[in-house]
Amino acid sequence: MVKDKKVLAGHVSNEEYLMQRRKQALQNVLMRDLESHSNLHGVVDMDQMYIPDGMHPPEYITPDQNETPGPFAPRFQVDKREISEEEAMKEIQQALEDANIYPDILTQVPEALVNINYGFHGCVHLGTEMDPYMTVSRPRRITFPANSTDYHTLALLNANTKTLLWLVVNIKGGKVLNGQEIAVYQPPASSPDMHNAAILDETIMMAVWRQQRGMVYNSEGYFGARICEWDRRVDFDLDFLIDKLDLELVAANFYTTYSEPMISQETCYV
Repeated sequence: MVKDKKVLAGHVSNEEYLMQRRKQALQNVLMRDLESHSNLHGVVDMDQMYIPDGMHPPEYITPDQNETPGPFAPRFQVDKREISEEEAMKEIQQALEDANIYPDILTQVPEALVNINYGFHGCVHLGTEMDPYMTVSRPRRITFPANSTDYHTLALLNANTKTLLWLVVNIKGGKVLNGQEIAVYQPPASSPDMHNAAILDETIMMAVWRQQRGMVYNSEGYFGARICEWDRRVDFDLDFLIDKLDLELVAANFYTTYSEPMISQETCYV
């Protein structure tokens, strides 16, 4: 669907904030029992965000004091409410179904969420709308349930076009930065048709799987992709990846953004 380009507000309405709090409660339910000495949260922490020449960070990161107070405003209060694990799983399934991720792309519902953070105002919770310029670089922080010995695979895909945007394998102990990047990070707002002026809605899914056979080798030949190497990204066969690496789904999450031709042109140096 084509839509008008827009800039997201720095604050949210009361109704939107209540929905965010519910989603955060959902995340807490699924993650709280996994924080122990034997279970770590996989982490990638990107302190420096690279933005190609000619691009600028979104201006909405500066709150407008005349707007409705947002979730961090001290005069804005909402009562806390926890939901059961069963409710949380139902809500995850419903969100994935509504986004045509389950069962179209993922054949099962994950038991946990990947916590994705692109920086200030960049937290992802089951369909958060993201400014495309915020997603030009890798997320600054990613967490998911992991122990210290298992190896994991992380993939970022455009759920609409089945395009592979990022692939990291052999993530031990959940430390993404120590994993092996097979397909380098491709900005989700970029596309092969970089001259198309249309601005399209995109659903971006991140999923993490446990490598059931431990460390994997020689996966670059099957799944490796450089920046803007579209012939190895478009129509990506996720089922083949799962079968080839013997993967077991651990967690997933998704957000929405829109395509931006300028990002495609700047990223691919056209």
